[in-house]
Amino acid sequence: MSLVIYLGLNAFTHQPHLLLPPGQVPLPLQALQETAQQGTVLLDEMTESASQQLNQWLAKNAEQCIELCWPQPVPYIAARTAQGAQPHDVQQSWKAQAQRIVALFRKHRRQITLYGYTPGQAPSHASSALAKLPALDVLPLHRLAAGYLLKEDTELQQAHGYLKASSQATSEWQQDPVTDIAEALAQQQKLQDAELENQQYAQQLDQAQQTLEQQLHELEESSKAAEQAKYTEQALSQSKEEHSQITAELHKSQEALEKALKEKEQQTKQIKEVEEENELVIKELHRVQEALEQALIDQDQRQTQLKGVQKELKQRQAQLHSVQEELEKLHTDQQRLEKRSESRQRNLNVLRSESEQRIHHLQTLVQWLRVSAYRHASAAYRYSRAYKKALPRQISQIEESGFFDAQWYCEQYPDVAKAGIKPAEHFVKFGALEGRNPSASFDTEYYLNCYQDVAASGQHPLLHYIRNGKAEQRETQAPQRQLPAPVPQQVNAKERLA
Repeated sequence: MSLVIYLGLNAFTHQPHLLLPPGQVPLPLQALQETAQQGTVLLDEMTESASQQLNQWLAKNAEQCIELCWPQPVPYIAARTAQGAQPHDVQQSWKAQAQRIVALFRKHRRQITLYGYTPGQAPSHASSALAKLPALDVLPLHRLAAGYLLKEDTELQQAHGYLKASSQATSEWQQDPVTDIAEALAQQQKLQDAELENQQYAQQLDQAQQTLEQQLHELEESSKAAEQAKYTEQALSQSKEEHSQITAELHKSQEALEKALKEKEQQTKQIKEVEEENELVIKELHRVQEALEQALIDQDQRQTQLKGVQKELKQRQAQLHSVQEELEKLHTDQQRLEKRSESRQRNLNVLRSESEQRIHHLQTLVQWLRVSAYRHASAAYRYSRAYKKALPRQISQIEESGFFDAQWYCEQYPDVAKAGIKPAEHFVKFGALEGRNPSASFDTEYYLNCYQDVAASGQHPLLHYIRNGKAEQRETQAPQRQLPAPVPQQVNAKERLA
């Protein structure tokens, strides 16, 4: 179902319904709320109430569509101004209507098709009503004033541009300001020529009236002479004949005079009408001139304001540049602090890991010491002979293993040399219990910490390695570890700000 709406036809014709095809009657807008219909609606203006009614009608059914034909602003403003409306009021009215049409179109974009029309130029969809619309016939001054209002109103231009872009077809208004000015000057010249001709014709009428008055005066004198000669019969008959002739001529002169007076009155009336129209044209010219002068003053004020805004913009740009530099400096400091924080965090993690390992090692060592001390105490008190018998064999195994360096052991632990005891015997009896290393190639604490079963058994760590650990390919010292170098991260300050 499609509804065709013609907006603003009353500005161009007094009887817009005659433009419709024969037999077609325009629908009232209120009838749309009762039921879904299709037909033609003639709207004088797109008021807020009309916009709400159309919005409700479209919202009821998504299949209902509207073809809305809107008038171009320049011919509409010129036509309404020619009808006596104030140009500024017409300008605001068209702009408000355009904004309501745009708002309605945005809500129901798929249901509304827009067409822009100009009187005498039907758009491409060739509506029968618009095809019959005659061309715009107004004074050139009205067209010039309408074009000037459109040029000076930015909001009006934006609304017009959005309507044109949203319309499926538009007929452009072709306006030539030079031609309009030339026509206005030519019309004024014609009015001046007509006024001059009327003045000449009025002078001729005055001369004819003086001539007729002189003839009437002569006729009156002749009538007096005829009265004086009435006593003579011959003179009486002649005077009668002359009187009848004079009367006839008088009637003819009187009729001619009345006719001339009527023509003079008509001409005088025409002259007054022309003078009144000239006064209106002159007033309109003065008003347009005042509007142009005011527009020039407003333009100068806007240029002054623009210079001030440009100056303020430059100051703001300088401030923004300073703030950006400060932000870049702060970002550089932040990166440096982040790197320092990351480095300290890594060191802290390493220290925490080492601390945890050290605690675990100490716990393991304490466990081993307890078990080993228990075994040694048991061996010393219960099996002293076997212990004494096994000690030389254990010392010999350690010295022959290649993992005990007596010189290195004495250099690392000077108290052993001062104690006057054999280094290998010291390591078997006391060194392992104290967490000492037999050489640089065997780490006692690492071996006990890494292999829980050795610590739990209480066995001597190096003897366990010689007997079992070597065959099991166990490690004798911790592998060398190195922290990876931090990767620098470079971030552009402008990207960070963005």
